[in-house]
Amino acid sequence: MEDRQNEPAALEKPSPTANGLANILADFVDALIPGDDNWPSASKVGVQAVLVNRLADLDREDDIDRVVEFITAAGGFAGKSEVERSAIVAVLERRHPELFKLICQAVYFAYYESPAAAARIRSLGFSYRLRPHIGGYPMPRVDAIRDRPHHERGSYLRTEDVCRLDLSKLDWLLQEQRECGHDRD
Repeated sequence: MEDRQNEPAALEKPSPTANGLANILADFVDALIPGDDNWPSASKVGVQAVLVNRLADLDREDDIDRVVEFITAAGGFAGKSEVERSAIVAVLERRHPELFKLICQAVYFAYYESPAAAARIRSLGFSYRLRPHIGGYPMPRVDAIRDRPHHERGSYLRTEDVCRLDLSKLDWLLQEQRECGHDRD
């Protein structure tokens, strides 16, 4: 068993590598959803943590390293303009399209699942719930005139007016039924 008595200081303070990883991931999600005066950035609502967890849940932790290594090799995002950051992200998308698609889905879902983004959407006058599947959204009562299709295709037949279709003129169908042993005579 290893002797760890001489390492408590290292455990109390995160290593620069851990801080560097956190900063790269925060900058990366902010390149995807930068935020502004009205909307929080992705990193402010914690999207980078959700992204890492979702990739880990899919047993794709290596992809986290791949993204971090790619961004590091490109010089990172620190001190770069929005255009330069976008260029790095565009190259990542071209080189790893399936991974990038998965990342974007995770980032966008995480962002719009955040209470801060939901609050901003509600502030615009929209009904927006973090868990709409539980209670749904309020819907107006159905109005037969307002909600009736106006395209004039199709028709309506009352249930009591439904009758059996006469298939006797469809010779090919009758022959097929006889061959399959479905003759009703």
